[in-house]
Amino acid sequence: MKKLSILAIVLFSLVSSRAQTINGVKISELKSEYIEIIAQSKMMSKKVSIKVDFGQEIDIWKENKTMQLRDKNGQAIVFNSIVGALNFFAQYNYEFIDAYTQTDKNTEITKRHYLLRRKK
Repeated sequence: MKKLSILAIVLFSLVSSRAQTINGVKISELKSEYIEIIAQSKMMSKKVSIKVDFGQEIDIWKENKTMQLRDKNGQAIVFNSIVGALNFFAQYNYEFIDAYTQTDKNTEITKRHYLLRRKK
């Protein structure tokens, strides 16, 4: 019985250790009081891809890797809408503070920025 309990604990810890991450940091282990979600609509789709800035060092050549929210398999997570992304972070005790848009004049790509704060 003890062996079965130990095996269950080990398996649970292995599964939970591969949760959603940003730049290898689990969402549940973020120490940041504030985070910024940068959302961009997928081409020809209503789905939204996001990048997350929690104050991590960002390599401009590897921005997608250092800022993308990834699932347990290392794949980028795509949301049906920004509300899905906000609800996702609400599960981790973050609340919406402010939002603004930014349009690149050369490419005309619009990104939406959302500032979130950890609830106290």
